[in-house]
Amino acid sequence: MADSISVRYAEALFNVAEGQKELEAFQNQLEFMIEAINLKPKFKLLLQHPCIDKREKQEIIKKVFSDKVKQELLNFLFVIIDNKRISYLEQIKEEFDLRVNNTLDVYTVKVISAVELKAKEKKLLEQILIKKIKSKIKMKYETDKKTLGGLIIKVGNKVFDGSLRHQINELKRLLAEKVKGISEDETDGFEG
Repeated sequence: MADSISVRYAEALFNVAEGQKELEAFQNQLEFMIEAINLKPKFKLLLQHPCIDKREKQEIIKKVFSDKVKQELLNFLFVIIDNKRISYLEQIKEEFDLRVNNTLDVYTVKVISAVELKAKEKKLLEQILIKKIKSKIKMKYETDKKTLGGLIIKVGNKVFDGSLRHQINELKRLLAEKVKGISEDETDGFEG
């Protein structure tokens, strides 16, 4: 369940973005800001550090982002810093994305593969998914060597697991059921 703090801040940002009819621009720029902050762990720690003055933090944010994002997003980040809520930024973004995607009728599709997919593969997969989902989609790709091969595709709360790992686990389960069934059949005649 979403934290009420994240929900309130996301709702406030959504209202500003919707009022300006700039939902996608705000969404993309917020994502850019979070990626930039996460790129440098020391930068993130600096923004979260309680002993660093909030005006110093705001000046740093201004220097890094002022020519790259809307002033409203800078102001939003300043408010989050002022209220010591910077640790909620990623949760706020998730809540914001839910609202934007619901409004724009866009589905976020998360694709997990064992290795990085090639551009051609991504394009083909996106075309197939657009036909299946019959809506706009936003693709997010991750790699996870534990999948061993194949793909895991998550659309909303639905998961389509075509990974090699899942298939191996399914075979193990089926074999275990068969072995259990065979051992029960063998003992049927020996019970008294």
